Amino acid sequence: MARAYRPVSVSARFDRMAWAGHSAFAADLWAVSSLPRPLEAATVVWRLVGADGSVYGEGRWSGTIPSRQPLPLLRTEVPLDGLVGDLFYLALELADAAGTVLTERRYPFSRTGTMEPMLSVPRTSVQAEKREAGADRWLVTLANAGGHAALQLHLEDARPLSAAGYAYFSDNDWTLFPGEKKTFSVDWCRNESGS
Repeated sequence: MARAYRPVSVSARFDRMAWAGHSAFAADLWAVSSLPRPLEAATVVWRLVGADGSVYGEGRWSGTIPSRQPLPLLRTEVPLDGLVGDLFYLALELADAAGTVLTERRYPFSRTGTMEPMLSVPRTSVQAEKREAGADRWLVTLANAGGHAALQLHLEDARPLSAAGYAYFSDNDWTLFPGEKKTFSVDWCRNESGS
């Protein structure tokens, strides 16, 4: 959910999620910024990635993203005949002029007629490491040590629902490709008043 409220976003428009009967994948990439000034020298990198981590297509866009105005970036097209397996992803990353990633997104797709391949993925191995980064903040790093994508990894507060306060996650429901790791911040609010 936090992803939806970021001041800068990169997204894709596509005709379908299940691509059976089609010879090529296609998507239109967009960016939008709610920052008060244009985002100059921005870079968007896209990759079409199989569930085993193989990259089947990639590209880059560089330029200025205007303030408060959606910007069409480019159209991606990748033949599907070379893909191995039924599940694949469009991975997007938007960085500023210094190379700092401001936002990223991953869209799942299927080569079959449905998204059913997401329900039968091979097991993988995910390792977690937590460290405290202040009185009310943890940094949780998840690493995929297996040979297949770890789909929609979900972090949650395991305390009883009646416990005071809540946890706010910097991101959630994230897919990690083989060999990847990602660090999430977890901010703790200790009481109902938000402090």
